[in-house]
Amino acid sequence: MKLKKFYLYLSVPFIFLLLWVFLFYLPLQSKVELTRKKLAETKKERERIEKELEYFLQLTKKGKEVESTLKELRSKIPDVGESVVFLKEMVSEARKKGVRVETITSLFTSLKSLEGKRFAYPVFEVTMKGRFLDMGKFLEGLNEKEAISNIIKGKIYLNEKEYPDVVGKITLEMRAFKEGI
Repeated sequence: MKLKKFYLYLSVPFIFLLLWVFLFYLPLQSKVELTRKKLAETKKERERIEKELEYFLQLTKKGKEVESTLKELRSKIPDVGESVVFLKEMVSEARKKGVRVETITSLFTSLKSLEGKRFAYPVFEVTMKGRFLDMGKFLEGLNEKEAISNIIKGKIYLNEKEYPDVVGKITLEMRAFKEGI
């Protein structure tokens, strides 16, 4: 009987321990593991969203930079329809530098405007007269303008009747925004 009591006293805590393990500890442990998995997934999702947010912020920043560059170009490069205004400004700058623009001829056969591009490239032939150094300064200033894509060719020659003035003939390619862009 004493042995039975001993086994009974020994088995009761063991039974309580087994009940506690199976009824409380194991279900609680599985919930903790499930919560840890959800937490890890949530951290991964948060990192992914942060990376996407950083990417979108970089895109927004680049978009603003491109927009400001486009605005700056718009202020320096005319539309195709406003190229006449640019040519008038060019003539007045030439006068300021001591060069007279005699003629401006448009060469529409060489208009390089490709589909899908933002720019059209009208070509003009300009005849001018003036002193050699003045003409050089004018051409140098003209070459620095954003609206001038290229000075294709140029010829300067001396007419002895008009000495010390020289006559210059240049073919320049202008850069202009297409209409509606």
